[in-house]
Amino acid sequence: MKPYDKKVINKKITQALIGVTTLGTILAMPISIGMQDNSMSIIRDNKAFAADNIKVGDTVEVNKLMVGDIFNISGIDWVVVAKNHEGYPDGSVTVMSKDILEKRPFDTKSLPSSHWGKSSLRAYLNGEFYNKLSEDLKTNILETHLINTNFNGKEDYYTDDKIFIPSLEEIGLKVCNSKPVGSSFNAFHDNASRIAKFGDKDYEWTYWTRVPTTLTLQALPAGTDFDVFYVYSNGTSNYRDINFNRIGDGVRPTLNLKSSTPVVYIDKHEHIKLDDKESPTIEVTGNTTSWTNKDVMLNASAKDNNKVKSIALPDGKTVSSDRADYTVTKNGTYKFTAEDEAGNKTTKEIVVDKIDKELPTLNLSTSTTSFTNGNVDINIDAKDTLSGVKEIKVNGNVTTGNKYTVSANGTYTIEAIDNAGNKTSKQISISNIDKELPTIAVSGNPTEWTNGNATLTCTATDNVGVKSITMPNGKVINSNKADFTVSKNGTYKFMVEDKAGNRATKEIVVDKIDNESPITNVSVKGNKLIIDAYDSLSGIKEILYQMDDGEIVKYTGEIAQNAKNHISIDLASENYKVRVTVIDNVGNNHTDYYEFRQEPRLKVTGNPVDWTNKDIILNVTAKGSFKSIILPDGKVVNSDKIAFTVSENGTYKFILEDELTNKETKEVVVNKIDKELPVININVKGNKMTIDANDSLSGIKEVFYKVDDGEFVKYDGEVTLPSGNHTINVNAIDNAGNLNNDIYIKEEVTIEDKDKEAPTLEVTGNPVDWTNKDIILNVTAKDNKKVKSITLPNGKVVNGDTTTFTVKNNGTYKFMVEDEAGNKTTKEVSVNRIDKELPTANINVKDDKMIIAASDKLSGIKEIFYKIDNGEFVRYTGEVTLSPGVHKIKVKAIDNAGNMNDQNSTSSEVNVNVEDKSKKDLEDATKAVEKAETTKNEDDIDRAKEKVAKLPDGKDKDDLNNRLDDLGKQIKAEKDAYIKAYNAVKKAKTTLDKEDYEYAKKAVYDLNTTIYKNEKAQLQRVLDALKPYIDRKENEKKQAERNKIRNIEKLISQAIATKDPKAIEEAQAAIDELEDLDIKMALQKKLDTTNRISQMDLAIQARDAVEKLDAYLNYSDIINNLDELKDLYKKAEKATNRLDNNSQYANRIDKAKGYIEVMEILTKYKEDAERNSILASEKEMTELISKANQLSFTTRNKQNIIKEILKFQEELKELREATTVPEA
Repeated sequence: MKPYDKKVINKKITQALIGVTTLGTILAMPISIGMQDNSMSIIRDNKAFAADNIKVGDTVEVNKLMVGDIFNISGIDWVVVAKNHEGYPDGSVTVMSKDILEKRPFDTKSLPSSHWGKSSLRAYLNGEFYNKLSEDLKTNILETHLINTNFNGKEDYYTDDKIFIPSLEEIGLKVCNSKPVGSSFNAFHDNASRIAKFGDKDYEWTYWTRVPTTLTLQALPAGTDFDVFYVYSNGTSNYRDINFNRIGDGVRPTLNLKSSTPVVYIDKHEHIKLDDKESPTIEVTGNTTSWTNKDVMLNASAKDNNKVKSIALPDGKTVSSDRADYTVTKNGTYKFTAEDEAGNKTTKEIVVDKIDKELPTLNLSTSTTSFTNGNVDINIDAKDTLSGVKEIKVNGNVTTGNKYTVSANGTYTIEAIDNAGNKTSKQISISNIDKELPTIAVSGNPTEWTNGNATLTCTATDNVGVKSITMPNGKVINSNKADFTVSKNGTYKFMVEDKAGNRATKEIVVDKIDNESPITNVSVKGNKLIIDAYDSLSGIKEILYQMDDGEIVKYTGEIAQNAKNHISIDLASENYKVRVTVIDNVGNNHTDYYEFRQEPRLKVTGNPVDWTNKDIILNVTAKGSFKSIILPDGKVVNSDKIAFTVSENGTYKFILEDELTNKETKEVVVNKIDKELPVININVKGNKMTIDANDSLSGIKEVFYKVDDGEFVKYDGEVTLPSGNHTINVNAIDNAGNLNNDIYIKEEVTIEDKDKEAPTLEVTGNPVDWTNKDIILNVTAKDNKKVKSITLPNGKVVNGDTTTFTVKNNGTYKFMVEDEAGNKTTKEVSVNRIDKELPTANINVKDDKMIIAASDKLSGIKEIFYKIDNGEFVRYTGEVTLSPGVHKIKVKAIDNAGNMNDQNSTSSEVNVNVEDKSKKDLEDATKAVEKAETTKNEDDIDRAKEKVAKLPDGKDKDDLNNRLDDLGKQIKAEKDAYIKAYNAVKKAKTTLDKEDYEYAKKAVYDLNTTIYKNEKAQLQRVLDALKPYIDRKENEKKQAERNKIRNIEKLISQAIATKDPKAIEEAQAAIDELEDLDIKMALQKKLDTTNRISQMDLAIQARDAVEKLDAYLNYSDIINNLDELKDLYKKAEKATNRLDNNSQYANRIDKAKGYIEVMEILTKYKEDAERNSILASEKEMTELISKANQLSFTTRNKQNIIKEILKFQEELKELREATTVPEA
């Protein structure tokens, strides 16, 4: 059979995978293998087998042994019977001698005792026996606080022993007539396990326990206790005399060792083994209770009554030890599982919730971005969702609160530090503080007198800009320049405000405006015209006057300024007209006209404007000089005051005559005297009476009447008289006060009674709005004569025309009214707005949503209020989202009548516990992502994506999506790497080529995976199985190379000896076929020496070869004629290497070599992808592009080569997407 037959190789691989050793031993490896010509499937069993790596003769720590293991120390064979036994020293290993070591009585005193604490056997074991033990044993024995009982089982006591003997319970025996002492080691399950040998006779195979019996078969001497139990030779129990004929029973010393005690392993006991149903204990320390931004190292330690097999860590890895450290990088629940050798498991979950690696969020804003002349508050919004914000620093100083007030511009550094030490720092620049006042300039204030307006121009400047100018009239101008028109003198205040709010004021005194006319007063004193003229502002410039129609005369005397001018001018006559004009210094003038006449004047007063029924007195007064006054009655008087009595209306003429017979007449019309009484007429028609009153002068003011002996009543229209005989008295008053009080107009009237008219009934007070109270209906009846009574709905009759009726419930209520003539009217009133029923309300809470349903049968629900916990009542408008936590919710429902639901009802108040749904959703999504990251299972990933998609947008969702994206990339990378490694191994198996093998080996090594961990191991086993064949083939190749070299050396020697050209040519051909360049060149030079080729000839050959190579160095030939280029390169390399000095060609040769290497790699990647489905990794393609970028080439040709590589890189991406994962 051929050494490289595929059947042989496949067989060898199969043997390697199932564990066939060179000795033919088949290991129990849980694998099944399927082989085909071009593929291999390896299916792994899920069971795990742990090999016991402790061999006979090994020295190990006693804790590494299991219950039932036998070891030797101090020349004695011991068996492990318990580990970390209850009540024994912590961490101890309990051991018992494998065999009975000697025979001894329990107690040798004259009055022997079954009391272990007082026994001579205990004294011997902890004394003489202990002292004989080796030092390495004694130093590792732990003193045991041992429980015992006295002879009657009523009193327990403890001894502290280094060496002791077992109790019945400890070796699995339970008997009557004894009290249980201690607890079972769980190592002795049958009689065989309790049998221990002493010599060859089985009747001698008995040994003591430390348990006294409560019953004895024989009388004991006074002062002694009862018998002690022992183990019989068949493994059962019995009891006997504690002296046992002074020979005694067997002794199996028992002791507790430190767990680290070194012992020599011998074997396993045939019958003693742990019936281990006790789960191990596990303790996890290292969890931090204070916040940290570092990883947390959890230290898991497990203990077991026998042996801890392993600790399973939260990441799924299993550590075969009782201790393990686990690094936690983020908060979460971490599960540790300890398993003992019996398969008992204990799980402990540790909640790590004090890791905070997230930086606090820090947002800064300012109280204002506008310019201000005050301080600026920096609003600091610092949050930390985990450990919380510990402190905030501004420019290195700790500040409190969420505001920091600055009074000056500058750059401020704010740091937010959380309780885990994470720090976020931001800077904010303040440049809007301005406390500098603006400047003001005002121009236009006149310096000379003017009678026109003055325009003041206010111009303001400021370093941050002018906001506004407030004018003296309060008007605000949003500009830095403004005009203000002044029409009079005064102090004018301008205020300027800059953009920061700084204000400056400036007052301007205007005192040169005179738009007032001079003040002039003209009077006559004797024959003098007196002119008083004054101007308080610019002063009087000139005074002009004109008498009658004469010339205008300018006063030429001295005119005082800012003082009154008193001017006297002579008059020519007593009667005249004068015009005086006064002009001030700015042209304001004032002209007055005055006319003076010496004429009499007559005045008459006392003529009334209101009506009167009395005589009136006209008062006549005369002024000036006069001769007489002629009164209306012709009487002439010369007094200047006269009283003239008038008794009737008329026109009265008064005449005033002066000495010159000039007359002035005054006529006075008197028309307000009325002394006539008004006229009255009474008209009765049927039972209707009207009164007519007339007055021809002042008119009727009011009319009164009375019927029979009644009171006088003011008449205001037609009066209905009752039937019967009546006396009517009427009087009237006119507007002058005339009253016909001396004359009563009396008239006897008889009214016939013919009443058939029904009364009317009105019921008011029926509400149109809902009420929850009783209502009062107001009942009013009217009749043309008289209402007799009203009958109410309850049958009650009320005399009179008004009453009330109280209604308590909705319904139809009937009222009836009757008049004195028996006429009746009925009216029904429907009351339907009373609602005294309470509304009902129900609170429905689902998740974090609350809905309140309220109903009312009558008036309907008006409004609903609710309050949460101790808050205020809030109007309910629709579904309410509750915050997470426990809440007490109370509801008020009010109907349209004002009724409120029963506040003591259970439906009005509920207690709810609202789960934080958003937090739970985030936790669920986070756990789903963590599970997906752990399992990398496609279903788990899909579930995680679904949960994350439901989260609200935000950082948490983005972080989880990023983790899923990273996971997807990782899975894809692992998949691509696995496919590449698989196909590389497959190719190496096919070619058995060392280069392919090394490439596959690297691909498997680089396969950093958790998904394909088992497949990687399987591929490695295939490579391990292939290696001997690869090495053999490589060795054979090297041997063939050595044979070639020896053959060439023979050919060269032959050529040297014969100088035969044919021999030289044959040697040259053999050299050309060699691959090792160094050996090749050494032989070449040796042949060249033999052939006597000069360096000149070699130089020419090298030049020609390199020039041919250079001619091929272009993109087209590199791409299309790579083989020819490689051939030219070999020839050029050979030719240059034959030179003693080839440095001039080194760069050109290296340049070509670089091209060839890039293209060979690209060609290999393409061939691997096409023929073997080996896809170059992204890293390999990146390295290839980098290598191409380093070529010494024209930019265009280099770009073309890189373009070719990039094109292939895109093809690889498509191939990866289409490639399925092969089964290993």
